Amino acid sequence: MIFSIVLIFLFVFMLVLILFFMFAILLPAMKTQSLTVDNPLFSEIELKYVIPDVVQHKDITKRAVVLCSPHKKFSSQRLYHNPGQSCRIIAEIYESINDCHFSCIGLGDCEKACPQEAIVMKNGTAVVTNLCCGCGTCVKTCPKNIIKLVPIDMKECELCSNTEDSLTECSDYKKMQNIEVPAKRGFKIWETCYRMIDRS
Repeated sequence: MIFSIVLIFLFVFMLVLILFFMFAILLPAMKTQSLTVDNPLFSEIELKYVIPDVVQHKDITKRAVVLCSPHKKFSSQRLYHNPGQSCRIIAEIYESINDCHFSCIGLGDCEKACPQEAIVMKNGTAVVTNLCCGCGTCVKTCPKNIIKLVPIDMKECELCSNTEDSLTECSDYKKMQNIEVPAKRGFKIWETCYRMIDRS
C-alpha cells in the first residue's frame, strides 16, 4: 500500500516538474528567440537566389576508350584486387598491380564515377560500354591517365598506353585491336539478370 502511494506521488511530482518546465522556461524562451523583421536570418538577395542547373558537357561525337586490353595476361601478379581499395590508393603506393606501370588497376574508380554507368570491369580491366556519352568524367578520374576520348566511329586502336621501351610480360603489349563496345542495358533489372546468367 505504502509503495503504491509513493509511486503515485513520484508520478504526480514528475508531471508537475514537466509542466513547470514547459510553461515557465521553454515557452518563454522560444518567444524571446523568435526572429524579428528588422534582423532577418537571410537577406532578400539570398532568399531570391536560385541555384543554377549544372549543365554537363556531353560530346556525342566521342566516346571513352581505356588504353589497356581486357584480354591481357601476365605470368605473375604482384597484388590482388581488394574491393575495399581504390585505383588511386594503389597508384600512389604501388604504381601498379603487375609488371606494367601503365596497365589498368581495375578497382573501378572510373566505374563508380561514371554518371551513365557506362563502364564495366572485365578481367580486371575497365571497359567502356555503349552507354558512354563522351562526358569525360572517367578521363579525369583515372589515376593512370589511360582513358581518352576518341571519335565514336573509331573501330581500331592500340589498346596500350605503355610508353616505355622496356620489356613487359603483357600478352597484348602494343597490339592493334578492335575497340570493343559491349552492349549494356540501362535498367537495373536486366543487369541483375545478366549477372545471374554469368554465374551459372
